[in-house]
Amino acid sequence: MVTWYDRAYQVLAHELGHSFFGLSDEYELEANFGGISGTDAVANLDNKDCSKWTDLMDKNLGVSCESGHGKGKAYFASGKTFMNAVKDPFGAANERISSASMLSSSIGVTCPPTAQNSVKAAWI
Repeated sequence: MVTWYDRAYQVLAHELGHSFFGLSDEYELEANFGGISGTDAVANLDNKDCSKWTDLMDKNLGVSCESGHGKGKAYFASGKTFMNAVKDPFGAANERISSASMLSSSIGVTCPPTAQNSVKAAWI
């Protein structure tokens, strides 16, 4: 792929977030979007308790529990992440999800999105 778009590397990182780490888009999607629905199927969306990343909320990392994003207006970890807009930062929760996924891949252990907290010690 060749492009002159000045944010191409950021778009690539966003798209790899889907492919490699199972991250969902965090922007509001159209009702007819054919992507994954439900929070159990994706690592970076959760229900209103945000149990996937509550341990990160009090660490001064900009992690919160915000509603109204992704398919079905689910909850996500931060107001500004690259899964919402490619110009934004990666986001602490997305970074941990990605790191845990890479760690589990490198040691040959399957780490489903809902089990990300089990490898949090490797990230924090």
